[in-house]
Amino acid sequence: MTADEPPRPGPRAAYASNWRTVLLVDAGLGLGLFSLGVVLMIVWELVPGAFVAAFGCTYLVVVLRRYGTWRELRRNAGLDHEA
Repeated sequence: MTADEPPRPGPRAAYASNWRTVLLVDAGLGLGLFSLGVVLMIVWELVPGAFVAAFGCTYLVVVLRRYGTWRELRRNAGLDHEA
C-alpha cells in the first residue's frame, strides 16, 4: 500500500503476497495444540488432554474461517481473481 491509497478493511496481512503462508503457519499452531492434546490424553490425563485437543480443533476452525474472510477481502480488493 502507498500513502495515496485509501485504507483497506481488515488486517494488513490479508493483503500480503504471502497471506496463505501466514495462515498455514497459524494452522500449524492449531495442529500442534491438537497433537499435544492427544499425547497428553495418552500419557497423562484424559480430561486436560481433551481440553488442549479441543482448543487446538477450535483454533483450526477459526483459521479456516479467517481463510475465507481474507480470500473475500482480497477478491474485493482485486488482488485475487479466483472463481
